Amino acid sequence: MSRFEEMEAFVAVVDTLSITAAAQRLGLSKQLVSKRLQTLEGRLGVRLLNRSTRRMQPTALGLDYASQVRNILNQIDLAEQDVGLQSKEVRGRLRVSAPLSFSMQRLRSVLPSFIRRYPAVDLHYELSDRRVDLLAEGYDMVIRIGELSDSTLIARRLCEEQLVTCASADYLAQHGTPQRPEQLHEHACLLYGHQSQVVWHYRRGSKAIEVAVEAQRRFHANNGELVMDAALAGMGIVQLPHFIVEEALADGRLTAILDKYRPAPEPVNALYPHHREKSRPVRALVDMLVEALNDAPAP
Repeated sequence: MSRFEEMEAFVAVVDTLSITAAAQRLGLSKQLVSKRLQTLEGRLGVRLLNRSTRRMQPTALGLDYASQVRNILNQIDLAEQDVGLQSKEVRGRLRVSAPLSFSMQRLRSVLPSFIRRYPAVDLHYELSDRRVDLLAEGYDMVIRIGELSDSTLIARRLCEEQLVTCASADYLAQHGTPQRPEQLHEHACLLYGHQSQVVWHYRRGSKAIEVAVEAQRRFHANNGELVMDAALAGMGIVQLPHFIVEEALADGRLTAILDKYRPAPEPVNALYPHHREKSRPVRALVDMLVEALNDAPAP
């Protein structure tokens, strides 16, 4: 067992506060992670972690040691990336988190192509609509849809996704069809996520219109297809990416509304930390995504 492996296990536990989560991040068993921690503390002769039945908590010495070790591991990553740049072959491990519906609808053909083109890359692609913590959970890259908050991460625009405001024919027959965005206040609106209010953005010509939309209180979901299903059941009006509602619009199960007020498209970005800026697997995947997503026909 190397010191590097011990340090890597320790930082993973500090970042996740859990041996189970650290083991999943490293692709190891819980028993092996625990053994590496015990060996590290035994060799140093100090307690680095306080253990409880629910979580691990670093001691003051552990926090200081983790900060120093993290810098060492980052320097090792940078050194390996610099050496890798001299090689013609793209290789390494790449862990990515991306939204479920977007990946299934827009990337199903891209990812196999990436694997075929770069056989030396070990790609771990995880589908989740949860907003993961890239740094704490050990991801090399995440894909996010929507405007970004201020971040220390590097962002590269992959594409834009057109939004559609729509509802079922049954809902519109029962409650009427809004003719202006401001009339959405009179309707039940179904929101992606668990927020009680969001802003829907529209444009008519050069005029920008913002409407603060209240959530339909009986239903919340953090998956776009589940939100669409609620709209199909007549529960309210939704605003979702075209790739989610495309088939339901085509066969008449959903009806687009507010046609004169086109919603602003949602940006789709790849985010990665600065120490992954020179990573050839990251750059290769981002380049392929940009190419594939922008070659696709617009809705």
